[in-house]
Amino acid sequence: MTKEKLQELTLEALQELANREDVSFTPEITREALIELILEEEEDDKSESEKANSEAMRVKERKFENVKGEAVSRLTEYELPDSYNETKITFLLRDPLWAFAYWDIKESHIEKIESLGEASLILRVYQVDEEGKGTRAEAQPFEIPVKLTDRKWYINLPKTGLKYRLKLILRSGTHKEVLCESNTVESPAISLNPAADYVSDEQFRTMLAVSGILDPDDSSEAGGIPQRIISLLDNQYLQIQG
Repeated sequence: MTKEKLQELTLEALQELANREDVSFTPEITREALIELILEEEEDDKSESEKANSEAMRVKERKFENVKGEAVSRLTEYELPDSYNETKITFLLRDPLWAFAYWDIKESHIEKIESLGEASLILRVYQVDEEGKGTRAEAQPFEIPVKLTDRKWYINLPKTGLKYRLKLILRSGTHKEVLCESNTVESPAISLNPAADYVSDEQFRTMLAVSGILDPDDSSEAGGIPQRIISLLDNQYLQIQG
């Protein structure tokens, strides 16, 4: 409270305020002297409050610095290694048409590959047929050449609704050696609702066929992309460019 506000109060009001603020005064004290005592008490309270807040902030800052330092220490302590010295490949499904593979190769295999000179690595992607008699048959395989320094790869899956698996293969001349085999991923099947209006839209079906979502084998024309699709794409391209 300012001095001007205090001067507006009566002596009785000032005495009541002084009692609430624990200000000691004698009954004979003048009005002006009592105002000065109240102002001094308020200034002391303000100084103590600022000091307490300042100390609390310093404690909080030190605590934050300690926590931050411990976090940095933990990150440094548990830093992941570049390799776990094992030959292993993992296969993950990103969406129905794309998958992601990452792998590691142990030092003994790396030394063997480097000693062969003409050796190379390939990823073999293949469909997994239904299990029968404890065996898995490879169907529709295709191969992707990779470098010895590669450790990950995105793979476009030919069809949806099928199971896929990978093999990391060492190839030297005519010799091939499987270094490791991945887990199996299953791509969910994508189908159109036959009752939907867009199913009869020729342009929409064409876009799905080219994107790979709709199987081109469903078309009435066999052998690659039907000519009507190519024609439609040409017209659409000209419209976009124009």
